Amino acid sequence: METSVKESKGADFPMILCGNKIDLEDERKVFKEDGEDLANEYKIDFFEISNKDGNNVEDAGLCIVNKILEKRQKDSLVDYNSSHSSTKLSSSAHQGNSGRCCGGGG
Repeated sequence: METSVKESKGADFPMILCGNKIDLEDERKVFKEDGEDLANEYKIDFFEISNKDGNNVEDAGLCIVNKILEKRQKDSLVDYNSSHSSTKLSSSAHQGNSGRCCGGGG
């Protein structure tokens, strides 16, 4: 069964689409517009690159690195917020109905 990256890794998985070998324009198999349309469909960035002459390779690399860093920062913030909110929940759960920690008498 075929599964897309977004289905298996999640919608916020960092991705870009690269059309390679733009230095071989006369042998082009995929039109730039088709690459852009596919990237738009998946809501990802599109780059036409050439590994041979380095055209747009750095831009594509920086783009994916930035997406990875943004996701890591977002994930860290989510982890931080959820760990703090669960700490608050567990502290109040220990208080019970008496309003005192560990249900101490009095």
